[in-house]
Amino acid sequence: AIRMEGYNARVYTIDMLHCTVVSNSGGGIQAQDLQGAFPLRIRNSIIANNGQYGVYRANDPYIFNNNDVYNNALGNYYNSTGDAASVSADPVFLNAAANDYRLSSNSPCIDAGTNVTLTADFIGTMRPTRNGWDQGCYEEINACRIQNLAPAVTRTNVVLRGEQIYDGGTNAWVTIYWGATDGGTNKSLWAN
Repeated sequence: AIRMEGYNARVYTIDMLHCTVVSNSGGGIQAQDLQGAFPLRIRNSIIANNGQYGVYRANDPYIFNNNDVYNNALGNYYNSTGDAASVSADPVFLNAAANDYRLSSNSPCIDAGTNVTLTADFIGTMRPTRNGWDQGCYEEINACRIQNLAPAVTRTNVVLRGEQIYDGGTNAWVTIYWGATDGGTNKSLWAN
């Protein structure tokens, strides 16, 4: 799927963020002879169900953070390992047989990533939609969220406006907390 090789690559860092590399007849990612300090960084990515190794690293330094490398035919890693935040679990796609690699609501890849300053996924869904960043190129879209709208302001009143967005099934709900001061992330500091 992705092969990186060569002397000229040594001056660059290849930074793979939120990638989904799946179901290729060859390997997922292969890197060799890149040289440099840390020429290969793979973060928040899903590398699964490929026909050879998930990640094949010949001799180069690397950084792997918060990835899901799973079920690759010859093994998940060659000459490399994931960090403590990486997993090897079925990513539970919505419909991989139909090439729909969005995440199901029970995917272990939801909230398993880390903030790498990307604010939208491959199709424009804002990141994060829940409590953290998802692995792979798609943020899980079946999460309830509030989209802020422009406030309505008069001389004496301000009406804060928002729209609940829910792309999933039924029984969605959102609790809104408000108050005269900023309660931050501690909901007990807010009026309800």
